This record gives sequence, C-alpha cells and structure tokens, in this order.
Amino acid sequence: MTWNRSVAVRTVFVAIAVAAVVLYLRLMMGVTAQPVVPYQIGTALPALPVPTLTVLQRTAPRGAFDYPDAGSTVVGQTQVRGWAIDAASETGTGVDRIQLYLDDTYLMDATYGNVRQDVGGSFGDRFATSGWEAQLDLSQAPPGPHTLTARVHSSFSDRVTNYSTHVGLAPAPSQLRGAVDAPGDRQSVSGVVQMSGWALDETATSGTGVDRVDVYLDGTPVASASYGLARPDVASGYGARFANAGWQASVDLTHAGAGAHQLDARAHSTVENNDTTYSVTVVVGSPGG
Repeated sequence: MTWNRSVAVRTVFVAIAVAAVVLYLRLMMGVTAQPVVPYQIGTALPALPVPTLTVLQRTAPRGAFDYPDAGSTVVGQTQVRGWAIDAASETGTGVDRIQLYLDDTYLMDATYGNVRQDVGGSFGDRFATSGWEAQLDLSQAPPGPHTLTARVHSSFSDRVTNYSTHVGLAPAPSQLRGAVDAPGDRQSVSGVVQMSGWALDETATSGTGVDRVDVYLDGTPVASASYGLARPDVASGYGARFANAGWQASVDLTHAGAGAHQLDARAHSTVENNDTTYSVTVVVGSPGG
C-alpha cells in the first residue's frame, strides 16, 4: 500500500507540474483559447463604376483613278479624275482632302465633291458626291514614264491611303506665242518702217524657246529682226524666263508699190525647229502723195 500511495503522489505532482508549465507558456506567449470568428466584409463600401471601353475604328479610305488610264500617254496639260470615300464614315463621304503628286513631288489639291451616282449606288446615297478632279500642268516634267499618285485623307479615321497610276509623258508640242506690235494693222506707211513685236515658245524649259525672227514683205524675206529685247509685260504674263522675248527690225518700203502689202514676222522655235508667222497689213502711199 505504501508503494501505491507513493506512485499516486508522484502522478499528481507530475500532472500539476505539466499544468503549471502549460499555463506559464500561454501567459508568456499571449496564447488564449479564443474561438475563431471569420472576417466579414461590411456593406458600407461604395459601389465602384464599371469602366467603359471605346474602340476607335482605324479605317482606310478607298477609291481609284478613273483617268488617265494606267499605261496611257499624256502631254503637257492634262486632266485627272477619280473617286474616294471612307465607307466606315457615319456621315458624309468621310474624305476631306486629296493631294496629287507626280513621282512623290506635290502638284496640287484636287477639287472634291463631284457627283458620282455609280459610287452612291454601290456604297450608299451619302457617297454620291465622292468624285474628284484636277487640271495638271506637266509641261515642265521630263518625257518618259511617271507615277501619278492621289493621297486621300479620311476625316473619320485620320488615315491616308495612296492610289497611283503609271503614265508616259510625251514631249509637249511647240506652243509659239507672239504678235506684231508695230506698225498697226492697215496703218499707212512709207519709206523705212520700224517693225516690232514679241515671240516665245511656251513649252521651252529654259530661255524663251525662240532664237530668231525673220521679216517678209509679201512673202519675200527683207530683214532679220534683232531678237532678245526686254519685254517685262510679256514676262508678267508668261513667266520670268520670257523677259527678253522682244524683237525689232527696220523694213525698207521705198520701192514697194502703192497700196496694201503684207508684212510677216516668222519666229523660229528651238523646241521643235518650226516657224510660226505673225502678220500685219500696211498701206503704202503713192510717191509724193
């Protein structure tokens, strides 16, 4: 019995010691046996707005050259035309500008808004005024193959689309211009007459395009004019390179019979090696009359 009591006492002592150690550890570490309560989100938070995503359509204009046809030959002054739209536009044609280029060199803006019922029939009535046109001066461009480009700008998407056609540029035909300034037509004259005027070839790329002016009386050569005189009035009308397009000659009518005679000024073009005649009729009085 003594032994059993001793074992029981020891057992109680160990239990008390273990309980004391556990209590100490809980006090030191701040561990308490509290029930776990799940965290709940309150309903007081404000509702966040749902973002709206706007997608901008990056559409490209569409169109074409109608004239000149690809591979055709053009000369000097030529008309170009076509059509252009942005089919995604909600109002109007969706196009606000068309720029024309020759081999990447800007020439001019085309006139836009011509009636095109064919385009309207294919894409809708609001595209019925989608035609464009321009009159181009290609006289200063060198002969040979060239590329004409229409750069179409969309007012809807701000994009630009290029439409091109390939053409051949032929040399422009000679375009001689000129006149006889004096004497006046049907003017009465006698003796030595001072004849003057101007002459140029508008297709010349440099200089006046004229190298001489010969004077004829009733079809017979009678004088060679001095060519290259200053004519600022001609330059203001045709360009600075034609500033020295004036000419003057002295014509002896002493032996011409009384009555009407024709004086011709024949200007020679260096562009095509041809002549153009400018004429005036004069009336020679009778000797002593």
